[in-house]
Amino acid sequence: MEKAQFTDQNQLRFNQSLLAATIPLAFALNLAWPVALLFVLMASQHLGFDALAWLKRSLSVRPRLTHEDPRPHRFARTVGAVFLGLATLAFGLEAWAVGWVLAFAVAALALLSLTTRVCVGCFLYFQLRMFQHRLSR
Repeated sequence: MEKAQFTDQNQLRFNQSLLAATIPLAFALNLAWPVALLFVLMASQHLGFDALAWLKRSLSVRPRLTHEDPRPHRFARTVGAVFLGLATLAFGLEAWAVGWVLAFAVAALALLSLTTRVCVGCFLYFQLRMFQHRLSR
């Protein structure tokens, strides 16, 4: 029997809100370090400590668990972290336009998911799973 899987919907909303608000503000203030900080926060899930979940709990945002597979959302967050990592690298190489385009792609997709519940990263996850399934036949 498969273990029940849960997704914290408030965690997703918290993450999306943080991205959608912080990246445009960082751009308006011409500050690259908030993008680098968001990269670290998002990538922390792969280091055994989920800094975004810790931050949400520190701000007393209560969880809202739903019976939903968390893997597509983790994949989407990983893709977002990769884009923010590349944006941070671009800033370090003084390729400002590239950095901001990558960062704004993350902000735009977070805002899309926040406002419409359309998760492009989740869609990509399912497409990759279907492709893997077809290859294994």
